[in-house]
Amino acid sequence: MGISDRHPKDDLLRYLDGAMEGEEKRALEEHLTGCAECREYISFVKGFNQDLAGLSKEEFTSHEPCPDSWTLVAYEAGKVDEETARHLRAHLLFCDECAKEFYALRRVSQEESWRVLIERLKQFVIDLARSYGPGAMVGPVRIVAEQPAFALRAAKDQQACSKVLEVSLGDNAYSIELTLSGAGSLSCDIAAFRSPVRAPLDVSVRRESGEEIMSTRSDDSGKCHFTVEASLRPGNLCILTLSLESIEQHLILQIPER
Repeated sequence: MGISDRHPKDDLLRYLDGAMEGEEKRALEEHLTGCAECREYISFVKGFNQDLAGLSKEEFTSHEPCPDSWTLVAYEAGKVDEETARHLRAHLLFCDECAKEFYALRRVSQEESWRVLIERLKQFVIDLARSYGPGAMVGPVRIVAEQPAFALRAAKDQQACSKVLEVSLGDNAYSIELTLSGAGSLSCDIAAFRSPVRAPLDVSVRRESGEEIMSTRSDDSGKCHFTVEASLRPGNLCILTLSLESIEQHLILQIPER
């Protein structure tokens, strides 16, 4: 499904240009919280806008021949010289077919990078069913407190297990309380206990495949709460990603069998 199937490109571009306000702007921002494709497109356009700022008038209006796929792959990997990159940026701005191919290549590249990342993180899986000692470290995460998963056989509306974690992003540190209910929903409470950088925290939950289940943003103090309703399959992994400005931290969680 393409971007135009999720939301019209014209609306996204008007939003980026600051030409949208009121209820229309609020509706689009609400849409963006749940649509990874549209957020990716906006990020894509922002990057191009920055790159295009240095183009000359001749480059900006030139009619470059369509590059082959290998050139687009090299450009995405940052392996072309600056002159070639400038010509490609100008061409991609005006050629829908090449832009579509480049966007597809970028997505494949990101999916491959995601698979490599998950394989690397699997050595630091936080098993929600396992009991850890006080202060146990799982990779960069400190487990502060927990209720183990012994109650999984109880009534479905009872709490199954919970863990309180401490995670650092740069100079900031956050407390994260994860609670998995007997019915399978995962709730998360995040609060900063050290935050010299006061900025919103971007939070997302993905399946191991990279499919985004949900995303949200904290307030400037780093506080937020969300629940993923019973969509996590027992035995599978899910990935909680925290982003503060340019810093990211990934927590990989093992969902217990019920």
